[in-house]
Amino acid sequence: MNAKTKTRANQTCLVKQCAAVGIVSRGLCQKCYYAARYLIREGKTSWEELQKLGLARATHAKLAESPLAVAFTKAKATAQVAQARKRTK
Repeated sequence: MNAKTKTRANQTCLVKQCAAVGIVSRGLCQKCYYAARYLIREGKTSWEELQKLGLARATHAKLAESPLAVAFTKAKATAQVAQARKRTK
């Protein structure tokens, strides 16, 4: 367990009515994070709006540069090119 994980495990959720201990992402516990994702998916709010309301934190900029994000972007572009080639045949 690294230092960042230990710190998150001891923090409480940003949602004052929740008070759960153990942060998953954006300052939220697992239950509140999934509830926020559901509201966003349903078109009722956005991460930006939740941040303005103090109900979520911004993502880390390094996330976009992570090896997984880079590999995903490359794989998606490759798949799109392959799909476009199939359509032209």
